[in-house]
Amino acid sequence: ESEPATPFCYDLFGFKAANGRTDLTAAIAIPGNVIKGNLVDGRMIYAIELSLIVIDTLDARVERRDTTLRLWSSRPLGVGENIRLHMNMSARPSTSTIHRILVRNAHDPKAGTLYGGPAEVPEFSGRALTLSEVVLADSATSGPWQRDMVRLSLLPPRQITTSQMFSLFYEIYNLPTGDRYRTEIEIKPTGGSGLMRGVKRLFGGKGGEVRLSFEEQPNSNLAGTDQELRRVTADLSPGRYKVTVNVTNLRTMET
Repeated sequence: ESEPATPFCYDLFGFKAANGRTDLTAAIAIPGNVIKGNLVDGRMIYAIELSLIVIDTLDARVERRDTTLRLWSSRPLGVGENIRLHMNMSARPSTSTIHRILVRNAHDPKAGTLYGGPAEVPEFSGRALTLSEVVLADSATSGPWQRDMVRLSLLPPRQITTSQMFSLFYEIYNLPTGDRYRTEIEIKPTGGSGLMRGVKRLFGGKGGEVRLSFEEQPNSNLAGTDQELRRVTADLSPGRYKVTVNVTNLRTMET
């Protein structure tokens, strides 16, 4: 008899970390109707075991993190509602890595699902102008995921309802102090299907595409990183979209 599955969707994001390493964030969404909780004192308690594993296939190195998270709801969750979680881990950069993400119901350890595949752990330690991966979050000014002074509520299903405001967050590395730079954001319809990494699916209202442009001075934190948080209301037709973020140093024209 097969074990019950706990399907979920996820994104995996990379950011610059100390000592030449890379900070990874796995953002996970579990449909509320596929996971069972326990009723305790009138509240529905969900206990979820998470594992994030990165395997370098060239040197057989394994890095992993495991945790158990407990959440509660005033009622059982249903169709169209998600339990949104995240897990952070530091890893060594590599182009030969695969990843595994395991989600289990701690109330029923046999109920779980393992997903994975190739996933480069990006390298950010050079001197070239570089961007982190782009994070999609809701429009709230705070949330459970924190990066330096920024706190966000991530949207791993990557779904935006009609005319909803949402946030794009990313980091810029190696912008010299005093050099003005231009940021261009383009949101365009795209075809294709299946699970995609990063921010590649938006669902919204009317129109075909969105283009935004900003010119600014660097405002680096102590680690020399510029953090950008853009809140956007996209008037888009229903469908699938690709977000492109392009940053140009206006002194050197490095892009």
